[in-house]
Amino acid sequence: MGGNGLVFEDSHGLLWPDWPSAVMPVQHLVFSDGFASVSVFIEPGSRNAPAPAEASRMGAASTFTTTVRGYMITAVGEVPPTTVRDIATSLAPASDVGATAPPAR
Repeated sequence: MGGNGLVFEDSHGLLWPDWPSAVMPVQHLVFSDGFASVSVFIEPGSRNAPAPAEASRMGAASTFTTTVRGYMITAVGEVPPTTVRDIATSLAPASDVGATAPPAR
């Protein structure tokens, strides 16, 4: 997906049914190249040890979830599994942009 880039951004709170007073902030980004799109969901990670990265595929949809710098990142789209993995693992907080270059692959 080397084309248009970010096409949608939204931040909102996610309510937990068991704890009505607990609202978790979630950011939703959509990236597209005009042919395919990938949704990325960003939420605060667990205070415990980060969960291991997980990948799955159902039909044409691929998902990849990982923890990046204390945030749980989930990327979903009708794209190859490597694409959602690469997008999810390449994100960084805005405060880190320009601070360090991502590792070469």
